[in-house]
This record gives sequence, structure tokens and C-alpha cells, in this order.
Amino acid sequence: MQQRSSGEENTAARVLSLLRQIARGGHGVGNAAKSLGALVKERTEYRTCIEELGGTLLLVSFLSPEMHEDCDACEEVLGLLTLLAQCHGGTRQMVMEPQKLVWVVWHLEQGITPCARVNAAALLESLLASDDDLCAAVGHFPGVLQGLVKLVNKGGGLQQHRASKIAVRTLLAACLCKVNRTAAADAGAVGAVVEHLRSNAARPSTAERCLAILELLCTTTQGQVAISQHPLAIPLLVKMVLRVSPRGTEYATGTLLAICKSGPIDMLQVAMQAGAQTQMLFLLQSDATTPRAKRKALELLKLLHTVCCLPTVGKLVNAVHSWECFIEIGRS
Repeated sequence: MQQRSSGEENTAARVLSLLRQIARGGHGVGNAAKSLGALVKERTEYRTCIEELGGTLLLVSFLSPEMHEDCDACEEVLGLLTLLAQCHGGTRQMVMEPQKLVWVVWHLEQGITPCARVNAAALLESLLASDDDLCAAVGHFPGVLQGLVKLVNKGGGLQQHRASKIAVRTLLAACLCKVNRTAAADAGAVGAVVEHLRSNAARPSTAERCLAILELLCTTTQGQVAISQHPLAIPLLVKMVLRVSPRGTEYATGTLLAICKSGPIDMLQVAMQAGAQTQMLFLLQSDATTPRAKRKALELLKLLHTVCCLPTVGKLVNAVHSWECFIEIGRS
């Protein structure tokens, strides 16, 4: 018991020393925050100790643009707060205070360094992923979705891959909450995601999340309109089928079906011209996809067939009938 008490005292003393360095300001803030971050990753006890010693309030207050001019320190403080917010509700609640959240959004939109903007997005992801109420509150906070949309395609080089990855991941977390989807579409999420997919800069996991975002957005009228009006969206979705991952194929097919089913009639013609019918037939024959994707493909093929008779009508009808029987047997 004595040994445990001694260990706890050492932990508290170490954390307190680093927090005092941050409180004093100056050029040592960044190094002190970085050291705290390393400790937090090493042992969970340090996270609890930081909160108990009032470190969260100090760290959050340090984000005020008027308090400092040390960009590197901002990066480290934002990264440390992200680690704390992942485990402690107290940190999330403190960051959610309106004035504090304004500071985080400021770093997301106007952070001087790319890393500061990325770390601000990561902190917001921790808030969005915590629960539905926080997700809705963060999603409707001024500047959050707009800042994330800008970050998806902002910058270049190796840093851009990390920025895009975290921005897309955070945007997806926001869109998982239904009440945020209309706002995300209004903020230009469709254009940003389509452009990111078109640039071939998205890694497979990020591309899959981009396609998931599009399928979620097309559950709203604003999202459907934005996808329908984007000249590259439908051809790109057709291209993404069987190209990213089984889930990516499912999301792309689901989005195509939703747009062709609920959007303007010319969307079916655009999909036909982009080769959707061929892709759907390939999808039905592929093992590298999901049952849901195949059900969506069957339904889309039926819609396409109502607009223009396909050259392989007999084969198509047989394929549709066979897969419907297969699906029905699977359900029983």
C-alpha cells in the first residue's frame, strides 16, 4: 500500500511540474505539453492526475488566440486535449463550453500551422464520437462543419494525407448524427468529398469513409440535390464500385440507387452513360462485396431497365430473378 501511495505521489509531482511549466508560459509550453502527451499515452493514471490537478482548465484556456503566439505549443496542447477527451467526460464538457469551443474552431479554420488545424479537427472528432447529444451540439456550432469541409482538400504533400484523413473521419462522425447531415450538405461537404475522391489522393480507408459520407448525405433533400447537381458525382460513384473495398462498393451502390430513385429522371440517364449497368452486373458476379450491395445493385438494375432496354435483357432478367430467389432463401 505504501509503495502504491509513493507511486501516486511521484505521478502527481511529475504532472504538477509540467503543468507549472505550461502556466508560466514562454517557449517551454510546447515541450511541457509534449512531455505530458507522452506520459498520457504511456499510462492512463496520468490522464486522471491531469484532471484532478486542474490541468484541463489550464490547457483549454491556453487555446485563446490572445494568450500566446507559440504555434508549436498550440499543436501540442490540442493533441494533448484530444487524448484527454477520448477518456474523460470532464474534458469533453469543458471543451464544449461555448467560449472554449470558439477557440477550437478558430484553430480549425485559422490555425497558423497545418498541424494545429489537424489537431483541432481530431479534438472535435473526440467530441462528435462521444454521444448523440454532444454530436448534435458540436455539429450545429458555427464554423465546425465549414472548417472540416475546407480541411478535406486543403494544403498538399504528406501533411495533406493526414489532414484529409482526420477531416474526413471527423466529418463522417458528424454525419452519423442525422441532425447534422443537412448542415453538412449546406456547408459543401458533397463537393469536398467528391473532389477528394476525384483527385485520387484518398487512401482506401479514407475513400471508403468518403463514400459513406455521400450515402448518409443523400438521405437528406439538400444532399440529394448537391450530388445530383455535381457534374462528376454520378460518374465517380460508378467508377468507385468494386474499386475501394467491399464496404466502399456498398456505399457507392447505395448512393447511386438513392439518387436514381429519388432524384431527377435524367440521373438514370447519366448513370447509364457512366456505365452503371455494366458495373452492377459485374458486382452481382463478384465475391468481393456485401449482400446489401448486391440487393442495391439488383434494384438499381431494375430502375435502369425502365429507362433503356439493355442489350442483355434476357440475361439481366435471369440474373435479377436468380439473385432475388437467393436473397429470399437467405431471409427465410
